[in-house]
Amino acid sequence: MSKYNWLAFFLALSFHSAAQDAKKNSWVDSVFLKMKTEEKIGQLFVVPLVTNTSKEDVQLLIDQCKEGKIGGLLIGKSGPVGYASFANRLQSSSKIPLLKRNTRMFWTVSLPR
Repeated sequence: MSKYNWLAFFLALSFHSAAQDAKKNSWVDSVFLKMKTEEKIGQLFVVPLVTNTSKEDVQLLIDQCKEGKIGGLLIGKSGPVGYASFANRLQSSSKIPLLKRNTRMFWTVSLPR
């Protein structure tokens, strides 16, 4: 490919990316403006949990998701099916999208003793 074709390709890609970013930013701003102060504070909290959590704790999490008191989930010790079903259940009860991460995604560093 010639230099001009590459330049045209990257310019087109950057314009498309800028348009997508503007759309995402306007959506985030619209959601953020509708949130109460308690919900904004709740977005700072990421709750660690495992999929074999008791029914009472699951119900507590669902209630907190409905109230906007949880911003994310850190799910550990689960397979992909358990992870997906549990995360989907909590996400469906939350009016604000939850940030979801699996503990296996994080690297750990062993420090010398």
